[in-house]
Amino acid sequence: FNDGAGLYSKVVILGVVFFWLLIIHLSELKVFKNIILAYMLSINAYTFYLTFYTFFNDPLLFANRKFTSPFVEGIVATPAYGNSSSLLMVAAICFLEKKYQYIAFYSTLSLSLLLQNRTMMIITLFSYLFIFNNIRSRLYSFFVFIMIIIAASKFMSVEMVDSTLEVLLRRLENEGFSSERWDLALVAINDIFSVGHPYGGLDPSANSNYSYYFHNAIFDSYKNYGYLGLLFSSLIVLILLYQLIKLKFNKYYLLIFVSGVSVYLTSVVFEGAVFEVLVLQLVLSILFRKSILR
Repeated sequence: FNDGAGLYSKVVILGVVFFWLLIIHLSELKVFKNIILAYMLSINAYTFYLTFYTFFNDPLLFANRKFTSPFVEGIVATPAYGNSSSLLMVAAICFLEKKYQYIAFYSTLSLSLLLQNRTMMIITLFSYLFIFNNIRSRLYSFFVFIMIIIAASKFMSVEMVDSTLEVLLRRLENEGFSSERWDLALVAINDIFSVGHPYGGLDPSANSNYSYYFHNAIFDSYKNYGYLGLLFSSLIVLILLYQLIKLKFNKYYLLIFVSGVSVYLTSVVFEGAVFEVLVLQLVLSILFRKSILR
């Protein structure tokens, strides 16, 4: 908001987001299904493209979970792509045919390993129980997984497979599921209760070398807009929780809620990639659709 161009771009983005919400809430279920399918195929295909493009052009950058792209200047962070892929897989469960659910699952599983995205791995694990919901389909999934491994060993370079596994195992060994984000969360909570920045302005980078984001929609809203942002972002979660209670904690809706809120609380929602925000809204809007369960 420091200059007219910055204000203009933020207003345009805000308009796009609200227009998108209008579209997905007013669209018929058939159109909604086609939107999910189009997003799922395009984001997964583009993410795989960036994965291989980055590895063969800058393996060290890829090992640090970053992308380089021929279409964008500078470095591209990978979490938005991984989060979007996993959320679209969750959305696919109730709307798309089994073949597309399988495509979503295997794409997300592969990307979760390549990108070392832990949130993505957890969502994939729970989604497996919904997509492969009987013994026959689970046996099928096992054989397909073996075929993917064989195909990967034939068509992917040994260096890419080895470096990916090495970085993944090292990250899980060193960090597990811990993250400096949790330390930053404590900084934000302490500031909230001590009335440190009631109108915004809390700087995460002053307390950590990790990031100038909290990687949490609630705390990043507080960082920018103080208690007003905190109220708005918290209200979103409370409304979703109320809707889940109304739906009597149906297992599929619970998966949507947990997956969506997990991304909401671990990524840069309001300042990051716009397409990730649109995907998140698309998925969480399922909680407000009627008669979607088969």
